[in-house]
Amino acid sequence: MEFWIIFSLAAMFANAGKILVVNRLCHEVDSRLLVLCGRLVSTVLLLPVLIIVNKAFPLEIKFWVVVIVTAVVTAFASVLFTEAVKKGKLSCALPMQALVPVFTLLTLFIVTRQSPKPLSILFMIISMAAVAYTLYQSGKEEDKNNGRFIFTVYSVIAAVLFGFCTFMDKVAIGSVVNGALAYSACWNLVSSAIMLFENIRTKDIVKIFVKENALPVGLYSIATLIAFYSQQYAVQKALLIEGSVVNVKSIVMLHLPMIMIISCFLPGEKPSRKILFGGLAAIFAGILLIRSIL
Repeated sequence: MEFWIIFSLAAMFANAGKILVVNRLCHEVDSRLLVLCGRLVSTVLLLPVLIIVNKAFPLEIKFWVVVIVTAVVTAFASVLFTEAVKKGKLSCALPMQALVPVFTLLTLFIVTRQSPKPLSILFMIISMAAVAYTLYQSGKEEDKNNGRFIFTVYSVIAAVLFGFCTFMDKVAIGSVVNGALAYSACWNLVSSAIMLFENIRTKDIVKIFVKENALPVGLYSIATLIAFYSQQYAVQKALLIEGSVVNVKSIVMLHLPMIMIISCFLPGEKPSRKILFGGLAAIFAGILLIRSIL
């Protein structure tokens, strides 16, 4: 089995684990603090390795522009998505992430003026229709008094922001030596600085020393590190292989239907058949949309 496939699968399982940890164990941890801890752990572990391996920071302007832009945008998106996973219903929040490849393709069209293939447009429409159906059903079925529907909306906003940033990963990774390591370390460094400022501003930073949060935050941080670096390394290994970068995204996205199915057996998470059908349809249409780009 090729390395990019192995690391794509690692990212898929790590993403699934991260979502389950947040949903089951992190209800008492502020989402901004949780995101900060994940970024800090990745920075502390990856930055020394980057300095040892590359013996310097990358200096390419294009690389740093991508790092800064994606770090700023995804900082906000990550907090929203973490809130959605932590407080919302998984079967409603996760299908919204099927919009990520839709907005990635739209961003690619806006930036490069490359027209999507007819098949890509078809899957884009199917994905958006399935998301709209799931969103409608979740709003209709959710108890208005518990306020959980708003977290599905958070997931939609996060998906749009993630979509705008996703296509930029490859640009950064391909522009420097050891691109996956450099991008992962520098991106987490910048993102940590942003989230540190936010936590100091909201005075949540003191909660980082709460002993009861150590295990869930530690598990989340490890899963975050594995998920992010594995995906970037898979992209790096697949840069010269026709179509494999697309397949990386397809494999990683499989964590969404995996969690959707697992949610059927979790207390308080069992979705209705309509939401399960709409959600899975949205996710698989998103995966087919990615593959249609080949």
